[in-house]
Amino acid sequence: RPTTLLAPDKFNDGYCDCPLDGGIDEPATGACSGAADGMWAGLPATEAEAEGRKIAHFACPQQPRLTLPPSRVRDGICDCCDGADEAGGGASSFCADVCDAVLAEERAMRAKVGKDYGIGSVTRNESIRAYDLWRSGVEDKLTRLTDGDMGEVDAKRSRVGEELYQVKVRWGEAWSKGVKAVLNSKELRAVVGEGDTGGEPLLNVSQLSAILLSLCQLSGEISSQNLSNGRCLPLERAAVDLGILWEYNPDETASSSSSSSSSLPKLTFLADGPGGNIMVADRVLLRLEGKDYVASASGGRHEKEKKGKHGNGNRRQERMMDHDVDDYYGDDYEDYHDYYSYDDEDEVDDESPTEKGEDPTKNVHSEQRDWNAENHSNLSPEETMVKSLLDAIPLAHDRKLFKRKAKSLLQYAPPEETENNHEHDQETVQGDGNTENDGSVASTFSSSAPSSDDGIKHNIDPMAIQMVKSTLSKRLSSISHGETSAESAARFVASLAKHHHHPPSVTTATNTPIAGTSHIRQLQNLILLVIYHGKISAADVAESIYAVSPDLTAGNVHEFEGRSCLSPVAASRMCPPRTIPLEHGGQQTFVPPSFLVEAANRRCREREDDGAMASAGTCPSAEDTPAVANGFPTTIPDGYFHYYEPKQRKDASDVDVDPFHTLFAALEDLHAIPDDIRDLQTQKQKIESEKKSLEKAIQTLQTEREQSTRYGYEGELYSLRDTCHSVESGKYEYEVCIFGQATQRDLGQSHGGTHLGSWESYSIDEETRQRTLKWGKGTKCWNGPVRSAEVEVTCGAETRLLTADEPETCRYVFRMESPIGCDEEYKSSNLI
Repeated sequence: RPTTLLAPDKFNDGYCDCPLDGGIDEPATGACSGAADGMWAGLPATEAEAEGRKIAHFACPQQPRLTLPPSRVRDGICDCCDGADEAGGGASSFCADVCDAVLAEERAMRAKVGKDYGIGSVTRNESIRAYDLWRSGVEDKLTRLTDGDMGEVDAKRSRVGEELYQVKVRWGEAWSKGVKAVLNSKELRAVVGEGDTGGEPLLNVSQLSAILLSLCQLSGEISSQNLSNGRCLPLERAAVDLGILWEYNPDETASSSSSSSSSLPKLTFLADGPGGNIMVADRVLLRLEGKDYVASASGGRHEKEKKGKHGNGNRRQERMMDHDVDDYYGDDYEDYHDYYSYDDEDEVDDESPTEKGEDPTKNVHSEQRDWNAENHSNLSPEETMVKSLLDAIPLAHDRKLFKRKAKSLLQYAPPEETENNHEHDQETVQGDGNTENDGSVASTFSSSAPSSDDGIKHNIDPMAIQMVKSTLSKRLSSISHGETSAESAARFVASLAKHHHHPPSVTTATNTPIAGTSHIRQLQNLILLVIYHGKISAADVAESIYAVSPDLTAGNVHEFEGRSCLSPVAASRMCPPRTIPLEHGGQQTFVPPSFLVEAANRRCREREDDGAMASAGTCPSAEDTPAVANGFPTTIPDGYFHYYEPKQRKDASDVDVDPFHTLFAALEDLHAIPDDIRDLQTQKQKIESEKKSLEKAIQTLQTEREQSTRYGYEGELYSLRDTCHSVESGKYEYEVCIFGQATQRDLGQSHGGTHLGSWESYSIDEETRQRTLKWGKGTKCWNGPVRSAEVEVTCGAETRLLTADEPETCRYVFRMESPIGCDEEYKSSNLI
């Protein structure tokens, strides 16, 4: 080490020039105090260590926890209570001995720390044991549920599922055989123009297709529940019975002018065997459980046009018209105007073929196809086929005629009533008191009621107008449902025809070739089953069949002219009804069968003109008389402008049972879920419920296990979960909830308050072992930050908040005592 020479004035000048030499330059001062131990205030410890010197601290004799660096020894400041850190120490020191007073307070504090630790550490250890037990319990339950209970449930589920599958396969096979047996009866085969002796059937593919669409239209008019997702539900059910699945295609009801065939539904033909039988069984079970019907509010075929024009197409799904009760004071009339529009395409010739002097039996369907022929030019082949099928429906002309007349009435609005007219009405009513009702459509009007220039009487009872418009709206709604049903059936029939003309290489869902079934046979069977599922009466069936078959046309087409309220087409084709003999192998079968002929005869007699309807003006006359020319009608009788509401066929509960009810009795017997299937379904439902409960319990336990980390170091927060603690400070009360929220309230306030934050985290500082709980994202301070809160935790016998402080704007800091801080590190640091 180089020698340093000091001037005489550097000795005892209060500055240590030779710290590494024992402070020999300051023997009479304390400037070099501690220099011999390398802890002089002006010498870094690292430099002392570099010199190889041992760094030591001075411990006060009566305060072993109080240690001083050498720089504070003999520095003229009494650090030890007895002055032992200064020269001489003890009684000879200039420091007074205050150990009794100092140590009493320290001993009391240390006694409290030791006591709190003793209690808190026990509480903490108990909490940790409870956490460990809870955690192991969660793991044990998870193991038991996943490996034990769930395995047993899956085994039971598999066993019952296999048993149910086999039972369904057998039942599906029996169902198909039962349906075929019913359809092969002599009477039903004659309904579709087929004799029991074989030979060529009376009706061809086109005629059968027209009948099928007519029946779907009738079923839609009978009940809106015969529509499901805009489809003819009886046809969909009939197809299932025959092993044909009508796959849902959301575009199949959308008109398209493209060449794509996506607008036609996809048909899947099921093969005989387990695969086909189980699919039939499942679909039929849905039917028997009432689950194959989805309430459809899209009965009207103008819904897309309304939505496109006014953007309110969904309103009809929200508010369906009431078809079941009278709505004289309701809103059916407004519903009609909201949901239905009639464009130019609905404007049809009011004159019937007979009125124009033409033969009504002459190519009726060609005339109907010509009504919309100009609209066919831009359509795809598939859409052209659909339109042609729709044009061929015999009901189309009568329905459009009624719709136009109904539209005229619905648009009618009488002028506002004047005071003179009102007085005139009063005089008329109070005249002789004997206003006679002559039964005419204007019977409730005064015979001397004032008329406008157009000749229409306008003093009409507003209630009568509402009643009439309500009735018309209901019937128009029924017709619209029928048209939607018929259109869906047309797409089905077009897809079926396309299949028979271009059958796919694989025609079944089971990749097994389907047994050949002729196109005609399929249509015949579909017709019979639609009659059954649609609950269509024998009279409506007869009228549909006579309307399409030229072979069944009566000889004298003008026999009923002027005497019947049947439409000219229906009257001339059906009345009087006739039969055709079918010969094969020397034997004869007459079609239609006798019960249909009788039903046709009854309908002809019922609708012969008895004078009342003709005088009421409800059958079209040769003149195109405006609907309100003779006064606004007070009622709308059945058959008004050739529209008769189709009625559901009568069953065994009625006096006059429909013949079809008897013919389909065996089918009705099939429509019951077998006891073995019901029992197995009940077992399966219980097992599924048990499985769902297990899955829910497992999910809950897994969530708890995943959240176990939130309980912190050794799970010490487990005992504090969801507890709240409060402290008063100034004019406020502060509350913090573990895993909850921190809140500031005015003193005395029990609810509400200022939101200081939601639970965010728990942490332990690695160096200081300080535990900190944090809440964040509280209410934003005015012109300041978002509020937050944190709690600094130390060891205590019980959990309680000690203090509350706001060291920064809207940042709240609390001190808490809790057993969670009483760990081994705390014990060591406090020499307990």
